[in-house]
Amino acid sequence: APDLARVCTRINRFLVQRTSPERYATCFVGRLTEDTYLAYVNAGHNPGLVVRPNGDTEWLVSTGPPLGILPIAEFTSGEVQLEPGDTVLVLDEGNGARQILGLDPGAIRAVIVGVVDEVRFIKNEDTGSGL
Repeated sequence: APDLARVCTRINRFLVQRTSPERYATCFVGRLTEDTYLAYVNAGHNPGLVVRPNGDTEWLVSTGPPLGILPIAEFTSGEVQLEPGDTVLVLDEGNGARQILGLDPGAIRAVIVGVVDEVRFIKNEDTGSGL
């Protein structure tokens, strides 16, 4: 499998060469291995979140700048060990989502809050505990 940091470097180079400087993209890309490690690159995206069954949390923070801004940018991979029952949450409320759904920013936030509330409800029903 290709190295995620190298993939982001190639995408960054492609965007820098073919788009104007004000056009860029944030990206969160991950790969789950058979031994349950999540390798990821967070290129200027909102941080992901790992929620453990006991309520502990771990942020999956940025490991590089947004794609398409800097001609020479360094991306590194992060890694987190996942255990049974862990939940990984990555959200996007960016312009792309608003444009695709034809909604204003407030409506996207409402959708995200609704999804999180639904996850809490399902977890409470299944396990008797919430997020």
